[in-house]
Amino acid sequence: MTAELTEPGSPVPIVKNRKPQLKALTGLRFLAAMQVLILHNGFYFTNNLVRPAQPFLAAAPVWVQNIAACGGIGVSLFFVLSGFILSYNYFDDLTEGRIDRKAFWIARLARVYPVYLVSLLFAFPLFVRETVLLGNPNGAIGTVLGVGTTAAVTLLQSWLPQTASLLNPPGWSLSVEAFFYLMFPFVVPLFLRLSFKRLMLVGLALWFLSIAVSLLYILLDPDGTGSGSAATMAFWLDLLKFNPLARFPEFVIGMVVGRAFLLRRDGGNPAGGLLSACAAVGILAVFGVSSMLPFALLHNSLLAPLFAMLIYGLAQSRGLIASFLSLPALVLLGEASYALYLTHLPLSRYGNWLAKKFGIDGFTSFPFFIIYTIAAILLSIVILKFVEDPSRRAIRKWLAGT
Repeated sequence: MTAELTEPGSPVPIVKNRKPQLKALTGLRFLAAMQVLILHNGFYFTNNLVRPAQPFLAAAPVWVQNIAACGGIGVSLFFVLSGFILSYNYFDDLTEGRIDRKAFWIARLARVYPVYLVSLLFAFPLFVRETVLLGNPNGAIGTVLGVGTTAAVTLLQSWLPQTASLLNPPGWSLSVEAFFYLMFPFVVPLFLRLSFKRLMLVGLALWFLSIAVSLLYILLDPDGTGSGSAATMAFWLDLLKFNPLARFPEFVIGMVVGRAFLLRRDGGNPAGGLLSACAAVGILAVFGVSSMLPFALLHNSLLAPLFAMLIYGLAQSRGLIASFLSLPALVLLGEASYALYLTHLPLSRYGNWLAKKFGIDGFTSFPFFIIYTIAAILLSIVILKFVEDPSRRAIRKWLAGT
């Protein structure tokens, strides 16, 4: 989390002093990524239903199953967190002219694209194999491969429901984030003169707007599937889930909270521990009854206010939760969580393919699940140390020398 500054007359970012790392938020990223991993490897997605696959989940109480199955909702946390972190790191530099839009965009590209490209290369053989084996009822296989690959490489896949989950499905959220990065420098000036109270009103209005869109989908039911589920694949639901415009309010809510945090500058406020604890309890309570709530409402923005409270409280670095998430091991895992999020699904597919050679069903084998999870975490740390960090330093060094 660096603040890239631009010298007068220079179009490229130069790394200067860093703002203090919000360690608890880094640790939080790991927990959110792990929840996505558990969803993709602990549950079956069949007949528009999400059912436990792993025996330890099938034997668990319903509320535990519900919490474990909420991995997709955790992406909403990522979006709110992204808006907060960008405001924390870049708001002052953008508004005070120490960094320009081009410098910001280059810095974000250097941050996210190298690991993203590695994840695409990792997933590409699977994409080719599955496309050829399954065929394509809507056109030529070559067209699917070409369009899917082009959309993923250019970070445009989330704009169309048909391409959002092609090649490496978790990559759809990076496509959404790319739009957020594009818009961030244009939104920042709109918040410059807003007071803390007005910022809160803006955040509340954005939440109502996002909720209204989800409620409209539920009311109209254009896909004929009710509110759907994580296993539902339908045009309008996928548009609601994946389209950057539909997810933009969550990101801006994060920006609002980040700007509010900068205005208050209350990093040492002891109330942060209580706020984060209350938010965590609220989130887990909603997760626990998630099977009784409309999926279309739950997936996008229903929990955005609680996510914002959790992030704001943890950013103040007070309380037991913040202390736990700030442990060095969790901070390291949080730094590697980006790679974990992008590579866990192709690794799972490779692992399950190999397991079947030995007569093992990876989705129902607890030992396989443990081995796979450890392997996914270790792979993410290797990518962090040997791809993400070196490539980011190399790109910044190259930019500083041009």
